[in-house]
Amino acid sequence: MLSTKTHASAKSLFTEGDIGVLDVPQDELEGHLEKPYSDPLHDMPLLHMAGIPTPASPGVAIDMSNLKVNEVREFVKVVLWA
Repeated sequence: MLSTKTHASAKSLFTEGDIGVLDVPQDELEGHLEKPYSDPLHDMPLLHMAGIPTPASPGVAIDMSNLKVNEVREFVKVVLWA
């Protein structure tokens, strides 16, 4: 069983008020975040890598034009509980 002190210190992490003020212009903040979390080569296609086979095209096209909500729900249940 957790002690009261442990519980209180964990609870304080989520209930404390504001610690400080973020005094940075939005464009500077976005620029700072964009550097490590963006990929400048995102739009370039990947080159062929030796040893990785190219998958074959599917033999049958999947018809998704007439899906029913219940079918989708059943599929999600199966996937989540698999």
